[in-house]
Amino acid sequence: MDRKRKTSNRKETSIAQLFLHFIVLFCIGAAAAAGMSFLLIVLLENVGGIYPANYAETFLSERQEEIRTADWVEETMIPPGSDYGVYETDGTWAYGSFDEQERDKAWEASGRSDTFAGKGYFYRFILREDQKRCIVRYRLEMRYRSEVMNRILPRPECVLIGTFLFLFFGQTAWLVRYFSGKLKRELSGLKEITDKIAENDLEFTAVSSELIEVNEVVASLAHLKEALQESLERQWDMEREKALRLRALSHDIKTPLTIIRGNAELMAEEEISGEQKKWNKTILENTGQIESYLTAMRNVLKEENDAEELISVSADSLQQMLFAQARQMAEAKHLPIEVVRMGALSQTEAKFRIRKVQILRAWENLVGNALEYTDPIRGIRVEAEAQETTAKSGACSLRFCVIDYGNGFSRKDLLYGTQEFYRGDDSRHDRSHQGLGLTIAKRFIEAQGGKLELKNSECPQEGGQVSLYIAGNKDGKLDLF
Repeated sequence: MDRKRKTSNRKETSIAQLFLHFIVLFCIGAAAAAGMSFLLIVLLENVGGIYPANYAETFLSERQEEIRTADWVEETMIPPGSDYGVYETDGTWAYGSFDEQERDKAWEASGRSDTFAGKGYFYRFILREDQKRCIVRYRLEMRYRSEVMNRILPRPECVLIGTFLFLFFGQTAWLVRYFSGKLKRELSGLKEITDKIAENDLEFTAVSSELIEVNEVVASLAHLKEALQESLERQWDMEREKALRLRALSHDIKTPLTIIRGNAELMAEEEISGEQKKWNKTILENTGQIESYLTAMRNVLKEENDAEELISVSADSLQQMLFAQARQMAEAKHLPIEVVRMGALSQTEAKFRIRKVQILRAWENLVGNALEYTDPIRGIRVEAEAQETTAKSGACSLRFCVIDYGNGFSRKDLLYGTQEFYRGDDSRHDRSHQGLGLTIAKRFIEAQGGKLELKNSECPQEGGQVSLYIAGNKDGKLDLF
């Protein structure tokens, strides 16, 4: 059943507008991710979960007078995450939390009034009432109030960045998936149309889309469908008319031909001279030739109208069936035959949909031609090969080849060998043939999704080489080349 879409209440848009819509939502989503990350930090500050970045400076400003007048500088007077040192007037270390390396560095920095301590740290110099100097090293960064969290968790700035990146890439992935799915749904109608056209199914309804460009392509494909349908109908009418004319011609020829043949046979029974017998014999031979043409013509018309059902077979069973027929034909003509299996056909999992009678008829024509034109001493060679293809998953093709040891095909044979009533040049010529064998074989093979190939063998001791290819897959569907 074809899918139909209602278009009355649907607003069309262009791909540019769809892309602009994506960009706008992308920017809004990025801004929202940044805002939510910032609000998270603000919320943690408001509930007392973290200290703000300027907390150390604010703390020191509030406790500076206490540090200056206290008898002893306690660690509680120092901002969390900071360290300090108290020095005598001559720079001798008194007490504090600086390590030995930092002690001299801090005192030298105080002499230069250099407040930058390196690695993101800063100094605050406080001159106490007792003339001792207190130096505090702090950092402008956000910190958790819990020291345990400071040790095990990333810095709050990293959490801010991580939250933003998570939200940013999350909304980006969602937008890409949403818009790609939307675009895929809008383009699915085009795929349905092209698939049906590829399958020669023109009985479908053109679907609509929200995208202007897709609708334009759909409209073009709809016009193409109508034109193709009209062309196929005209071709069908022409083929049917041609078949009717051929049947009528065959019937019209058969009646006088029967009379001529009957009279010639009656004359043969009479007492006639030797020369008259020769003429009468020529008449009988040629009328027989014409009857053979008419019989072949009727067979072609009959095969075109008979719709044999497709059956599913394995590669191994198909190969056995064709090789058995080739052996029987070679034995009937008392000619040798060589059978070559070039691939592991028994291991091929693909199934092949064929019309058995037509395949056997086509193969019979190929083998029959090879047996007629080959060297009677060497006979013929038949080959079978499984060829994996990359066009579709699980697809493969079978190649069945017949090789003779005759003169091979001429250039003209290779060009016109499969055309109706072409009988070849003198190298492969016989007036008893109507030039329909390869034509029928090609028609039967192509009707089942395969192809026929004529060429001369690359080996100098060999002649013509005719191959037929049959495509299949694991599902057993008819697969076209």
